[in-house]
Amino acid sequence: MKNKVLFALMVIISSLLATTQTTTTTRPRTTTPPSLPRANLNGKMFTLSVGGITFYSPYSTTPHSPQPATTSSPYQTTQPSVTGWSLCLRYLSDTQSHKILTICPSCYNSVILSAASKTLFRLSNGYGSGSSSNFEPNINFMSASELDIWTKVCVTVDNVKSVAQLFSGSNMSIRKMLRLKCSWTGAPTIRISGFDGQVTDVQMWDYPLLYEDVSNYMNYRDYAGSILTWSDIRYSPDGNLLLEDVYEFQAREPISRRRKGRRRKGGKKTRKGFTLGESEM
Repeated sequence: MKNKVLFALMVIISSLLATTQTTTTTRPRTTTPPSLPRANLNGKMFTLSVGGITFYSPYSTTPHSPQPATTSSPYQTTQPSVTGWSLCLRYLSDTQSHKILTICPSCYNSVILSAASKTLFRLSNGYGSGSSSNFEPNINFMSASELDIWTKVCVTVDNVKSVAQLFSGSNMSIRKMLRLKCSWTGAPTIRISGFDGQVTDVQMWDYPLLYEDVSNYMNYRDYAGSILTWSDIRYSPDGNLLLEDVYEFQAREPISRRRKGRRRKGGKKTRKGFTLGESEM
């Protein structure tokens, strides 16, 4: 009789243990970035006003230092390589002072790029105002390119030497020693918010660019970011924004091919205006 009772108790305990183990092992865990479609945005621009947008790398890890994704944050993969990083973009804004973007916005030591004026930029991180550095690109480093409507900005950071430099168009700033390393501990996500204007051609590398590479970007030559590139990117919009062709594509249609009609002999001449957004692609 005792043996039967003991056997029944053992069966009940085994069943309870099996149920507990099943519940524990089947609990879902988020280990990968959000499932967002990959897009080729070459020739496209975003118009932002009230809303914002976040850009994600299509890679789960940086291509130069592949590592498995961590589980501490749904967006976290790897930090940039020890050598440093570079970031380039083109934008248009009619405000003198504005924040341009934030790298790794969910990190405590996020890196913020802002403009104090058209010729003065600031690079800072989450450690406070004492860690910010101002850059004034007023030294010509290459022959001026053709007249361009865009404000073209590149930032290069060398974490080995603890120096950074900023480029705008055909000018560059002096190289400045950083008080603290401008790096972060999460994925290379870029957040643009509180910005009024257009943004296009965001590129990011996990190493400091050479002058020749910066010149290629400024002159629209061959280039592509190593960890985030406009031609293969994921993005998440937030609020009111618009995606459309860049101005160059909108106005590329030759004048000779724009709605050119014939008028009857002796007929009255008419004029038809053409705005930048009416081109026929």
